Amino acid sequence: SSVPLVQLEVVLVDALSLGGIFNLARRLLDKDNDFIYQQRILTESKEIEEALKHLYEYLKVNLQEKLAGFRDFAHYNEEKEDPLPLKALFLSGVDALSKDAFYYLEKIMRFGSKNGVLSFVNLESEKNNQSAEYLKNDAEFFRDNKSFERFKYLNVEVINDHGIQSQHMQDFADKIKAYYKQKKEVKRELKDLQRDKEFWTKSSQYEVVVPVGWDISHKEVCFEIGNEQNHTLICDHSGSGKSNFLHVLIQNLAFYYAPNEVQLFLLDYKEGVEFNAYVADPTLEHARLVSVASSISYGITFLKWLCDEIQKRADRFKQFNVKDLSDYRKHDEMPRLIVVIDEFQVLFSNNKSTKAVEGHLNTLLKNGRSYGGAFSFSHSNHARH
Repeated sequence: SSVPLVQLEVVLVDALSLGGIFNLARRLLDKDNDFIYQQRILTESKEIEEALKHLYEYLKVNLQEKLAGFRDFAHYNEEKEDPLPLKALFLSGVDALSKDAFYYLEKIMRFGSKNGVLSFVNLESEKNNQSAEYLKNDAEFFRDNKSFERFKYLNVEVINDHGIQSQHMQDFADKIKAYYKQKKEVKRELKDLQRDKEFWTKSSQYEVVVPVGWDISHKEVCFEIGNEQNHTLICDHSGSGKSNFLHVLIQNLAFYYAPNEVQLFLLDYKEGVEFNAYVADPTLEHARLVSVASSISYGITFLKWLCDEIQKRADRFKQFNVKDLSDYRKHDEMPRLIVVIDEFQVLFSNNKSTKAVEGHLNTLLKNGRSYGGAFSFSHSNHARH
């Protein structure tokens, strides 16, 4: 209760009793409660090892990068505007851990409490496991009431348990769900990704890189075009945030790159609602095309035009004896062409036109990288196509 759920991740591991040890936690297993790692209790060896490695990597990043110059995790969160999330591991079944999982657990128990990972581990061993005994060197124990007094990282109030009725546990779980749902809806602003001093300052000669969000360690996540990654497929179920991602991408491309560095082509097959904002006054300077009610035939016409444009670039590159956009930019200006198609699968919904669409796209996807063309496709349910 001392840490907001939106800044907490709980990892539940029961390697012996298939999750039966977590009576209250089972009531919190819900797809929307993603403060619980993978929204379930981990019981299989491989998934337990992956979860412990996940905590270990988070701990390592904090220790080596984030907390440099700070006393500990708590000091960092007191000083910084964006606090780091706290991780909490609850684990039972030390005997069942693999060698690698045990290694991660030992490091978590040894270094975690000061660096953002708390661990609550049942170290009772049924096999007289010497490794489990070794872990006790890094543990603090719940032995009796007096033992709480020497806890270094946890303030604990001792309350005698006279038994908790099932309904009370359910009510508590319901309150947690409601609280988390409310707090989870708080979002950071787009302006937090836009640094005013860098407005229209970036060059697209070698690559295009813009921030689009933050990862679980509060590091900026960037969208990249131009090196190994050139085309992008964005797919998930409806309501998962794809449209929001596209808007962040488009607006940050237009923020960091001037129109002579990046040109945008936006085609909307989602009933003409997503890209309306970019045809309003003032229009988006970077947009050479905004189609808000795209038809399949119009899409084919555009793809053919783009193929011709890429061929013109290829001919021009030959004149200068260069192989790609980055080399050509040493001689003359040329913007990158970034195409964003929302619900692109609609282009393949007409059997008569599918062959034409496939032909143009194959050409563009194959040659686009060298000549400065890149696609970002969005799709709501890729499993059906």
